[in-house]
Amino acid sequence: MNRGVALALAIALALALASGLAACGDAGPHAPDEHVAAVVTPAPDDPQACVYAAVLVPRQTLEVRAPGPGEIVELSVAMGDVVQSDAPLVTVHDPELEHDLAEAHAMLDQSRARRRRAEAELELRRRDAASDEALARGGYLGGSELAKADLAARTAAHDRSAARAAEIAASGTMQRLGDRRHQHVVRAPWPARVAARLVDLGARVERGTPLVRLVDDATPRLRFGVAPEAAADFSPGTIVRARIEGVGDVDARVAFVGSVQDLGTLVVSVDAELLDAHGRVGAGVGAWVWRSGRDTDCRLPAVSVAARAE
Repeated sequence: MNRGVALALAIALALALASGLAACGDAGPHAPDEHVAAVVTPAPDDPQACVYAAVLVPRQTLEVRAPGPGEIVELSVAMGDVVQSDAPLVTVHDPELEHDLAEAHAMLDQSRARRRRAEAELELRRRDAASDEALARGGYLGGSELAKADLAARTAAHDRSAARAAEIAASGTMQRLGDRRHQHVVRAPWPARVAARLVDLGARVERGTPLVRLVDDATPRLRFGVAPEAAADFSPGTIVRARIEGVGDVDARVAFVGSVQDLGTLVVSVDAELLDAHGRVGAGVGAWVWRSGRDTDCRLPAVSVAARAE
């Protein structure tokens, strides 16, 4: 490989590596270091083109983190596994949460028993009140006794309402704690591939501890770097040609161009969407990118045909 090609390849791979490390857990375009691969397919020989070394990167990565403190009691995935949305990844056991759940469950049982006793007492007082009312109509019971029976029935109704309210509150507490326990079974937010498992079984973790790194398993993006002076030639929507290892030549559309801070910037990152390689290529594959029919000067890190011929 001549010096021009080697330089372009080194810059492109350094760009992919640096952007991957900077963007971990970010929804923007990036390339984790485990996906960086060398370009081995021959570069295109187009005298009208500026050719750039590139690498295919996942659309997004995510570090799934612990929802709370606890111990890792189950690891449901291994590195390289493909998971679907809501698939379990890691289970975190929180002893304090389990203690709170046990107390809440006991409280719910007590409130249910209290509500059942209150309902039975109300039924009994209502029967007594009905019986006393019949006796009063027959002249066998005075008004004061009838008033006492009515008060007892109303008191029992109030106790039943209070018992029902206590049961509802206890049930709500159980629901909230159960939701927290469900969150401790950490799940995949979208279909993805497991790029790294960051904890071991039995490990103690705190809230926010990284557990698993996921990468989008959809068709990856093409990433390459251009000199700041050439960034204007690759505005979003621009069609470029890509030669991908194991796939061949396909078209790609520029989707994202990094900002140019100043002309001293080494490279500007450019991401392009592949238009005709769905399901045929994965992240980490090397590629060449060029624009046919261009007659402008090729600026580093581009590799001009003249440089390749040296």
